[in-house]
Amino acid sequence: MTLFHLREFWTTNLGNDEEFDKCSICVSNIDNEPDGFDKIIIGSFNGILRVFKIILNNDAIKNEQNLFQISDLLLEVDFKNPILQIASGYLLNSANVQLAILHPNKLCVYSISSTTGVTDHGTSYNILLIYELKFNHKATNMLIGPLGQTKGNDIICVQNMESMFEFYENETFSFGYHWNRTGSIRFPMEFTYIPNRDLIVLVDELYAIQCYQYQELAMNSTTNVQNEDGRKVSVSDWSYAFGEPIIDIQTVKLDKWYVVILGEKNLCILRDNGTLFFVKKFDANPSCLCAFANDQKDSIITLIGTQMSNMLVYQNDILRWATKIPFIPVAIRRANLNDIAGSIVLLSDQGQLTVGYLGTNPSLRIIALPSLADSQNNEKIEEELRELKKIINFEQTNNNPAERDNRLANAINLNLIECHKESCGQFDHDY
Repeated sequence: MTLFHLREFWTTNLGNDEEFDKCSICVSNIDNEPDGFDKIIIGSFNGILRVFKIILNNDAIKNEQNLFQISDLLLEVDFKNPILQIASGYLLNSANVQLAILHPNKLCVYSISSTTGVTDHGTSYNILLIYELKFNHKATNMLIGPLGQTKGNDIICVQNMESMFEFYENETFSFGYHWNRTGSIRFPMEFTYIPNRDLIVLVDELYAIQCYQYQELAMNSTTNVQNEDGRKVSVSDWSYAFGEPIIDIQTVKLDKWYVVILGEKNLCILRDNGTLFFVKKFDANPSCLCAFANDQKDSIITLIGTQMSNMLVYQNDILRWATKIPFIPVAIRRANLNDIAGSIVLLSDQGQLTVGYLGTNPSLRIIALPSLADSQNNEKIEEELRELKKIINFEQTNNNPAERDNRLANAINLNLIECHKESCGQFDHDY
């Protein structure tokens, strides 16, 4: 039994026969409530979107009760179309956050809002489609951020199965960049963004980390999604040979930006100029990653889920905590809830959703005090032990090895003399 556990205070199962991955979860104040507390948004490959709002109670947390209630589910919508990824951002030239849902053939941007009820039914939540972007090729994943260092508005970058990045600002197509340099189709790549230097960091088919300027891609882009004959090749700012399949890639800001790469066997962190910060090798196979800066903004905290249902907590390259978790996670996120800032959100591939925090569980074994009878038996045993020690010491003192050898030699000589006499008597009788 391990001492360190994830203290679960909220857990639920998301439907039956649904599948999820690391892109199926988003933590954000998606309804733009003034309190700023996060909601947990989950989208499955079966096309079902769920939005949860967790309201905590300190007494229930102390009693380790499961706080899930049906009222925690704010919204549930079946889109009848697989959800590949969900993300939030400023996608409408406003101060409010919108929700982007990526389907295989389109991208939809929604606004989620609440309406205060006038009856006993309470507050209701609505989802409103703002705009929709349709694709000519099947999409795989997307990236949302202030690409091009835009102010007050985020750009959407969608990667498709034809090795192409398509960039959209609001509902307008900006440009596309094709990575098909040699005529072969690239695998879908993991990619992320460094805002201060306007860099897109991605993983190529040789498991190398490549870094490109956003403006470089824009200058060498195709002018039309359908016309790619005049494309040019962009030159990367830097590259780093990682050398193994990559599970996830994220960025963290301290005094500078850092790139956190989780591979199948190693955790690697690079500086924003491509130089190595450190590499950490794992004994267990990792499954997911969540990286963020500590409160002092002087070190990187990395939460890593493993295939052995453990979670490892690293501060830079030092393992600070290891804890048992209830399942193998495919995604780990941090949420700012009303009573616990920095709550840990775990999601499995089968839809187990758990929220908790790091803590210790005392051992449940009760050590009984020795009874009076046991103490009396112990006294008898100690007395017998003292008597045995006296006997052993006496024998060792009075019987030294030289005397034992002399007694043995005398006994042998006496036996020989008796045998000799018996032999001589037999010979005299024969004569």
